[in-house]
Amino acid sequence: MAELVAKRYAEALFEVGLEENLLDAFKDELAAIADLFEAEVDYQVILQHPKVSQSEKKAMFQELFTGKITQEMLNFLFILVDKHRLSEIREIQRAFIALYHEARGIVEALATTAIAMKPEAIERMAASLSKKMGKEVRLQNAVDANLIGGVLLRMKDQVIDGSLQGKLNNLQEELKQVTL
Repeated sequence: MAELVAKRYAEALFEVGLEENLLDAFKDELAAIADLFEAEVDYQVILQHPKVSQSEKKAMFQELFTGKITQEMLNFLFILVDKHRLSEIREIQRAFIALYHEARGIVEALATTAIAMKPEAIERMAASLSKKMGKEVRLQNAVDANLIGGVLLRMKDQVIDGSLQGKLNNLQEELKQVTL
């Protein structure tokens, strides 16, 4: 349920960003605000405390963010205060990033390997995937020694298992199916 609510707020913010040509600013501001709220325990306590009124929270935001973020983002924070949704700022940010990437033709991908890939190899793989998909692929590398070798690639809802462990698992399943 919280994910659906976060998506709706992100969509509303995205629409304003699109209309006002502020998508890049919103992406950066939302990330910075979510990081700040997550890192500073004092802000979390103040923002979640029931005795701190909405007007006090808004005044704090006004003092803290005026001149540092767009007025539209400040207004968005005021709406989150009014609707008691500040605790969902990180989920809203994630949903906004997904919309932003879709609009910009960016795909996040994760290549899991048995040992860390060299930066040049990551760049080559990202370039190759970008060419094949017709979108900008931003590739991250994760290490899982259990893979033994090869690459396990995850992009959106697609998984391509080119790992040695995956091939061994497939072979094992095929051998189980053989009847003598």
